[in-house]
Amino acid sequence: MNPGDSEEQRRRAYILRRFRQPGKDPLTLAIEVCRERKVPVVFSFRMAEGGSYHASLERPAFSRQHREWTIGEPLPGGSTTVPGLGEMLGGQGGWGMDRAIPEVYAHQMAIFKEALENFDVDGIEFDFKRYYPMISNPRANHPVHTRLVREMRALLDDLAKKKGRGRMLLGARVSYSIDGPLDPRLGIPGVDFNCKDLGLDVETWIREGCVDYVCPSYFHGRDLPGHPDTREFAELAKGTRVGIYPTTFARPRWPEKERHPDSEASWRRFRDEICADALHMYADGADGISTYNMNPGDYANPLLYPPPRNRTPGESFRRGSPAYNRIVAAVMARLGSPQELRRLLEADLDFMRE
Repeated sequence: MNPGDSEEQRRRAYILRRFRQPGKDPLTLAIEVCRERKVPVVFSFRMAEGGSYHASLERPAFSRQHREWTIGEPLPGGSTTVPGLGEMLGGQGGWGMDRAIPEVYAHQMAIFKEALENFDVDGIEFDFKRYYPMISNPRANHPVHTRLVREMRALLDDLAKKKGRGRMLLGARVSYSIDGPLDPRLGIPGVDFNCKDLGLDVETWIREGCVDYVCPSYFHGRDLPGHPDTREFAELAKGTRVGIYPTTFARPRWPEKERHPDSEASWRRFRDEICADALHMYADGADGISTYNMNPGDYANPLLYPPPRNRTPGESFRRGSPAYNRIVAAVMARLGSPQELRRLLEADLDFMRE
């Protein structure tokens, strides 16, 4: 069977074809469904252009035309490679666009405004976690990001007034800690930097009430438990209306390192780990739990996810297996309630047999 021939992948291809039919704009349809279910909709923008696009035609035309405005300096710590991923964040094509340059700032702000004016959404989220860097000399240039947040707050307030609606949301996905060291068991050296090293003055954003919520997060959780430093963000938000929604990752490493039987023992271990991770964040003061790069998905593609040595498909508990996906779905449905998470822990795996 070819990697793209699974039933799930055929189903997704069918949905995408339907979306591409005339009058089937995916964003508009998604917004309509969220409106029906009374779910707020925010546009999330990656605030760094880096990643694997640095030397390809997928790079936006604006940055290809203005290579002199890319960030030419290395990341904090001097790293140019991501352990286990290779050279994804730099190379001969330069780094991302430097938001400290006025023309870059204005270009990006125009994109945010266009999206808000063209779609009936409830707000915007700045994702400061996916790829780096986002600004040159971040420790010195952090006022540029604070200006961006303040101006977006003013723009959202003005837009809400014009539409005759309540406050529009401004969220920020930020790093795992304000200024703390990286826990090498959880973060990825060369990828995970604290907020100060990314040029993010989160304290000011919260104190001034510019943001409505903050999602502390790792770039990609390496193991469970993998919670960020929730308590320090909760302390900053105490007495304010800013919500703190730290991020959990459904990604235990033990099924990837070696083969484990698809048994109740494996189910229980995974369920216990991911529930305990979320409950720990609630205990540290979280108002709720956010997710990031967390979807069951179909990991049967051997080109993207080579199976561990000696693993026989269908005989092991692994990321993307049916039992794994079912546990993720059960936890996702309960992430908003500590009480429901505790009930799931006490359910003795009954939910796996329903």
